[in-house]
Amino acid sequence: MPYIGKSTKSASEEGPKLELVTFANRAAPPPREFVVRDLTPRHHATTLYGWGGTAKSLLAVLLGLSVAADSDEFFGRQVSVHGPVLYIDFELDADEQHRRVDQLACGLNMAVPEDFKYVSALGFRTHDAIEYALSV
Repeated sequence: MPYIGKSTKSASEEGPKLELVTFANRAAPPPREFVVRDLTPRHHATTLYGWGGTAKSLLAVLLGLSVAADSDEFFGRQVSVHGPVLYIDFELDADEQHRRVDQLACGLNMAVPEDFKYVSALGFRTHDAIEYALSV
């Protein structure tokens, strides 16, 4: 049996604990909530995947603008949750992303929402960028 050392954190600092779950005889979970109906589940990660140059980052920015700006729809699907958005980018710098955001907002006939925030993580480790994002 492996040795598991005592945590140096207090009980209130430790966070969630692992839990063994059996699904048999367990009540059904509540209906899934969505940020964008049937597209992006609320409280869960969403991944956009595809070949380079297929507009994934533009779609992600457009989605973020739709959520931050209280838009009713995203490509014909209901936007159910609105609020602050933090867009982390590992490919571009702030100036280039700013150009894209301004162009998309202009095309949507909206001002860039205050609740749309951006972090350029170009050249940073993923772990460091995520830690920073969680801190802000």
